[in-house]
Amino acid sequence: MVVGKRAMFETYVGLSNHAKEEILVISIGEPVPDEVKIANRDAQERGVKVKFLVHQFNKENAELLRSWVRMGLAVRYSKDKGFHLMVFDGKRSLLAANNPQQNVLNGPVW
Repeated sequence: MVVGKRAMFETYVGLSNHAKEEILVISIGEPVPDEVKIANRDAQERGVKVKFLVHQFNKENAELLRSWVRMGLAVRYSKDKGFHLMVFDGKRSLLAANNPQQNVLNGPVW
């Protein structure tokens, strides 16, 4: 179990560094630390498919999502599910539940 954004992102980086085939992500579509971007880039360079299903597409994150597409990530939109899920090679996963007491978009990312 990990608590907080920092721990979640660190865990994501560690798991993505070991992925060999596919990383599937359900998330808000918010800015992430550079370490996560680098981990996604490195995974792609190893031939790992990185796919995102984002909960939000609006003027605040549109350019970010477009940049992910330019990087070669597969990005699709779906209504908010109330959680974030990351699956690595269909074997390991990281599940994060939203905290309704916090506005996740306005809090610090790292």
